[in-house]
Amino acid sequence: MAESDRKRIAEKYQELINSVPHTFPREGKVHVSKLKGVYIIYAPSGDVLHVGRNTKAKGGIDQRLNNHINGRSSFMKKVYNRDGSMLRGTHKFRFLALDESYRDRAWLEALTAGLLCPEHIG
Repeated sequence: MAESDRKRIAEKYQELINSVPHTFPREGKVHVSKLKGVYIIYAPSGDVLHVGRNTKAKGGIDQRLNNHINGRSSFMKKVYNRDGSMLRGTHKFRFLALDESYRDRAWLEALTAGLLCPEHIG
């Protein structure tokens, strides 16, 4: 990884960490971005539970987060026995859209998971 890449990803990490936290909706779907990106899911206590990215989801970050609240992810299987209702109204998430670069999403997810040590790495 070139120094310019390291600097760019470190800047993206700061953007992600400083982004506005959103609470999972009590009902209905997540509507934050149709773009691909990286996200962090937090427990009500503020502990980091999961760091993820979407690679193929045509519905972008919305689709991936909705998969979680519908119990369709390895994270939800392992942590909440596929009960997506556990996230609703209590858990928060942050995200950063990075639609243009698969590689940057992979690097940002890896850096974020490495620095924040989430409970679930899937």
